[in-house]
Amino acid sequence: MYIPRPAKLLFTVNDGWNRYLGKHGDSVNQWTRLSVERMLACGICSMGVRRYCCASPDCTHSRFFCQSCKSKACSACGMKSTEPWISEQHHILPDCD
Repeated sequence: MYIPRPAKLLFTVNDGWNRYLGKHGDSVNQWTRLSVERMLACGICSMGVRRYCCASPDCTHSRFFCQSCKSKACSACGMKSTEPWISEQHHILPDCD
C-alpha cells in the first residue's frame, strides 16, 4: 500500500497547492513553483520509469522503478543529498561543542 510522504500530503490534501496558486499564484516565483511541482511528481510515473529485467533470455521477471525528482525541496530526495554533505562537514569542522 502506497502512503505518500507527509510533506507531499500538505500540498495534496484538499487540492491545497492548486488552491494556494489560485489565490497567491502571482507572488510565487518560478523556482518555488518548479520545486513544489517536481516534489509532487516525485516517485510517480510522470517523472519517468526505468525497467530492469534479467539478462537471461528465459527469465520473464522485470521490475519498474519510478524516477525521483532529485530536488532539494523534496523530503525524500533532499535528504539523500543532505546526509553526505553533513558527514563531509563533520570531517572539515573542528571537534568542539
